[in-house]
Amino acid sequence: MEWPPSCNGVACFAPDGAVIEMPSWPEEAGLIADCYALTVVGSGVWTSPYTDFPIVRFVPGQPARWWRSELTGPKAIAVDGMHALVAGGYGDDAARLTLVRLQEPGDGQDAGMVITWRMPLRAALPVQNEWAPVWEPPALLAGRGDTLHLIDDGKWHQWRVADAVTAFGDAMG
Repeated sequence: MEWPPSCNGVACFAPDGAVIEMPSWPEEAGLIADCYALTVVGSGVWTSPYTDFPIVRFVPGQPARWWRSELTGPKAIAVDGMHALVAGGYGDDAARLTLVRLQEPGDGQDAGMVITWRMPLRAALPVQNEWAPVWEPPALLAGRGDTLHLIDDGKWHQWRVADAVTAFGDAMG
């Protein structure tokens, strides 16, 4: 039986459409039911999937690396070196933007939260119930390499990981 590309939870493809063999999903990172946030950096991918929302790095030919995360429901991730910007979440955290430090070697350490702030999203009023969105969904919220992009209310915002590290320092080390 031939397994589909998605059997590992995350699949990567070459420019010609061929499936790129990726390392196995680290079982200790929990289950992967849905890929909430994903970005490509160099020859690898970074993701933060549902259900436990770890931050996981896949590079062909290398073992998967992963970090535990307290951030639930992230919608976008951008990575530069050992830092990441993680955006979005559930409820009021939909406007959350967090700078995290990823400790070496990446075999289950905690992703240390350096600082959290709010993205400029528009409030969704009136809130109908506890499950209703608190913020209007933006036109775009995506990570591309080392940069997070938000397009909302006709404005394009960008946050680079290195700029956040420079501005806020690195309280984790």
